[in-house]
Amino acid sequence: FIKVNNFLFISIAFLLPLQKELLSIAIFLFFISSLFIFETRDLKNRVLNYKSLFIFFVLTLFSLLYSDNVSNGLLKVETLLAFIAIPLGVLLADINLNKIKNTIARNFIEGNLIAILAGLITATFNYFHTHEIDAYIYGNISIFSHNSYFSMYLNFALILCYYYSFLVFKSKKRLYLVIFILNLGILLAFSKTGLLTLMITSLITVGYRAVYFKKYWSTLLIMFVSLFLAYFVYSNSKTAKQRITEFTTSVSKNKADNMTSTSVRLAVWEIAFSKIKEKPLLGYGIGNVQKTLNKEYLKLELTTLQKRNLNTHNMFLQLLLSNGIVGLISLFFIFYSSLKSNHFVGYFLILLLLINFFTESMLVKREGVVFFVLFTTILIGIKKNKP
Repeated sequence: FIKVNNFLFISIAFLLPLQKELLSIAIFLFFISSLFIFETRDLKNRVLNYKSLFIFFVLTLFSLLYSDNVSNGLLKVETLLAFIAIPLGVLLADINLNKIKNTIARNFIEGNLIAILAGLITATFNYFHTHEIDAYIYGNISIFSHNSYFSMYLNFALILCYYYSFLVFKSKKRLYLVIFILNLGILLAFSKTGLLTLMITSLITVGYRAVYFKKYWSTLLIMFVSLFLAYFVYSNSKTAKQRITEFTTSVSKNKADNMTSTSVRLAVWEIAFSKIKEKPLLGYGIGNVQKTLNKEYLKLELTTLQKRNLNTHNMFLQLLLSNGIVGLISLFFIFYSSLKSNHFVGYFLILLLLINFFTESMLVKREGVVFFVLFTTILIGIKKNKP
């Protein structure tokens, strides 16, 4: 059962960029298998180890008490069940995360590679019909999840490649090929947040390789290839040019009536700020957030946003609306707990999450929740100062 339990846990990382239905089944089976190998030794300390994740979930449950729309709130809570299932499964089975962390990293990277290749195959079929490079751009390449989430997965997979390198890949050629494919996937997905993350993490990791490992030529090659791919995608894609133009125009004008993704975000953030000021401590309750936003959309005659039930597209604002300052503190408590392991990858993960939380309500959808919980659980569970 121990081997089966480890296999199921590792499969969560592999399936995360791929199949949502199979991912849910894998989490459920992992939790059930953990019950069969329940280890009572040092249970209290293991529970306390993951207290930050449990506190976040409990506070969310508590917010149901002051939510008018309890049925909607329960649906939101159901999305957050990974906050219980994954860390509880790990602590019940007392999984040795230090022993399997390299295998988890490799499987997560392989899952992302398969997702990219599947997207490229689908996009190629579309290209034969349209004969335009845009068949490969934006949502066309991310067939299993939204391009923002897909870009986040790919960026983290890239970080794991840079850090673990030959612990995961025995061949230099294979490593560089994987780095190339992951960069290509991020550029083709063309999420603005994903591109910003790629730029920041690449500068840090490439600099790290150059300074500490003296990999000057390979570092320059990686930078040159990445810049060339970015230029090629931008110069040949109408969609890419349009998204960059929309971003610059929306930031300068800050109007929601343009209905670009950036201008809509800016308008919704302004609305969210105004509502947070009214109930800053505990928020409106997880079941009332969308109802509160929709009322404001109708007042301001933003009917398109109301019909789309648009969330804040900012996890910090979303959490302040649902759980208030208390909820936001509980989120940062998870960040703090994750960084206590003093793991190099942990710092990158938190940076990645902070960037993506700024433009997406990542913990509203299961694909964001599982990513967040899975890797914070691993970081919290591994021993300190163990790379």
